[in-house]
Amino acid sequence: MSPLSFGRTRVDVNRSIRVAIADRHENFRVACRRILELESDFEMVSESSTGFGLSPLLELMKADVLLFDEKIWEAEGQETFKSIRKQFPNLKILYMVSSEDWAGGIEAMQMGVNGVIEKGRNTAHLPKAIRKIVDGELWMSRKLTSALLRAEFQRS
Repeated sequence: MSPLSFGRTRVDVNRSIRVAIADRHENFRVACRRILELESDFEMVSESSTGFGLSPLLELMKADVLLFDEKIWEAEGQETFKSIRKQFPNLKILYMVSSEDWAGGIEAMQMGVNGVIEKGRNTAHLPKAIRKIVDGELWMSRKLTSALLRAEFQRS
């Protein structure tokens, strides 16, 4: 089969979506790996507990998607994210939040992440969210969408 085009993104239907994850919690990385292993079109290619030094792994493993934890963003600042975004402009980034504080998710969207997903009970949506951002769409959890709309209406 030949590659398919979805918007601006080309997806080869014979190739797995290559996923890297940067999350401080090993148990969460394991849970994500297990969720994605249940799907035939995903391959977990790299895991890191920090964002520092992530660029060489992303280059070596040719990841399509990076799952990026909010706690790494908070601990290491935005510079790690900016560096990754600059070095890998085609890399899709799914920002993972664990709290009800959506300000970081909104800020991450403004800086160019492709989606924001809530960790925990909504992790079951992870495969769908990854597929959507690979297809060129933005992904936001319902809670983030509600928070954005509420904030917009309150400004009016």
